[in-house]
Amino acid sequence: MRVKAYYSANEIISNLYTSGLEYMTSDNIEYIGLYHKYTTGEVYSESTWNEQKSIKLITYKNQHPNVIAYNNISNINLDYNPFKTYNVVITKQDIVNGFINRYILKKINEFKFYEVNKKTYNEYQNARIDPSLYLAAEIIWEITGPLNTIQDDSVIINSVRSKNISAIARAEKKLPNLSTYLTDPLQYYSDNDNVTPVDINGLD
Repeated sequence: MRVKAYYSANEIISNLYTSGLEYMTSDNIEYIGLYHKYTTGEVYSESTWNEQKSIKLITYKNQHPNVIAYNNISNINLDYNPFKTYNVVITKQDIVNGFINRYILKKINEFKFYEVNKKTYNEYQNARIDPSLYLAAEIIWEITGPLNTIQDDSVIINSVRSKNISAIARAEKKLPNLSTYLTDPLQYYSDNDNVTPVDINGLD
């Protein structure tokens, strides 16, 4: 857009023409044709200002095609959100539930993992965090239950450890080497025998 909303006649030089190698558009395309310019130094296509058609022109530079391609990529505005890591806090309700949902991001080209909250994970799912830089996975993480697998006749109750190891293995299909980050399958484990009962009177 022009610097000023209004220019007097003596601030405009109209009906100029370039046959090339003089001006180009901001996307590095050489301009040939009518143009006009202003005492402010601005140059626009069309013989006089046309709000629908006039394009800002810049001084022509003879650039290698690879440089032009790089500049076009560099000028793309990638409006992605930054994010913060999240420190898990186990609540009484989590213990009652027996599990938590964990959300992990991984740098695509590095073995760097970041634990985030659900809001950040949802932003990733909605492409508000750069999907070309990060991978993500949601993990159901057991925090209560038996420490050892229990077998009663034909019924097998898997231990917390084995459930979380399986959860890590499934998530590694999305996040390679996740097991090097989640090294303790009993992390956040709580003995639910000591859980305080929920206050049914709403006073807790």
